[in-house]
Amino acid sequence: MKSGFVVILGRPNAGKSTFLNAFLSKKVSIVTPKAQTTREAIVGIYHEKDLEISFIDTPGIFDGKEGLYKRMAKDISVSLSSADIALYIVDGSKKDLEGETRAIKSLKIPVPLIILLNKIDLMEVPDGMAAKEHYAKEFPNARLIEVSALKNYGFNDVKEAIRSYLPEGPQYYEDERITDKDKAFMAREVIRAKLLRFLNNEIPHTCAVLVDEFIQKKDSVSITATVYCEKERHVPIIVGKNGAMAKKVSMAARQELEHDFHAHVSLYLNVKCAPGWRDDARLLAKLGYGKDA
Repeated sequence: MKSGFVVILGRPNAGKSTFLNAFLSKKVSIVTPKAQTTREAIVGIYHEKDLEISFIDTPGIFDGKEGLYKRMAKDISVSLSSADIALYIVDGSKKDLEGETRAIKSLKIPVPLIILLNKIDLMEVPDGMAAKEHYAKEFPNARLIEVSALKNYGFNDVKEAIRSYLPEGPQYYEDERITDKDKAFMAREVIRAKLLRFLNNEIPHTCAVLVDEFIQKKDSVSITATVYCEKERHVPIIVGKNGAMAKKVSMAARQELEHDFHAHVSLYLNVKCAPGWRDDARLLAKLGYGKDA
């Protein structure tokens, strides 16, 4: 059997999580139009006869000073050091070829590199040709594949390229396993996705979600979670008039989780202010972002 770990890299909004979910035909990472949606590495597992690909979806490459962003950068570094292959996703709808080149080179990738030119369906032919020529020149040892994560285009080429690089190895996960994360983690991420969807740009990026209680029974799940924000003035905005915004977030999250868990979900949200949580190592650890941000 061929098996191993493939780290997914790229700048914010390149389509990393969209690619992973589409490739697996399952939702593993949350996807929103906003940058920095993914905050920590998530493993998504692809199973096929004699082939197991463990994709590691990482946060977008981003230069932030707070402890949270340092932790995200560390996640990228650790994931890369443990990978067999690096899959770097380029947003083909953007023309910043030099910026992408600097980002790739800054990673000092020590394993075989596959560059995915994503959103090829949004590119004009001359732009696509120019991009391919540029990356072929800058990274002559890399494989370059055109894909569209939204339209599932080019996935077979990606799979075969990965297969060609993967070593012979054991099966790391059971056949039915699609991610290394548990349901409480998935609930936290769905709630955070709804905050990103419904709140203004600044607020959700300064929020974190902690699942205080997750109780699963045969046909039901009960979840109590707390949304932490950095500023007192954001609390009433997240709660909303007469609790309207919190109810909106809770209802949308509950509906998605019921679809994902195939069970009735009860979701109770609290909102608290935790000034400076993104730079507080103790609170970062409590929120699930590591012990040494």
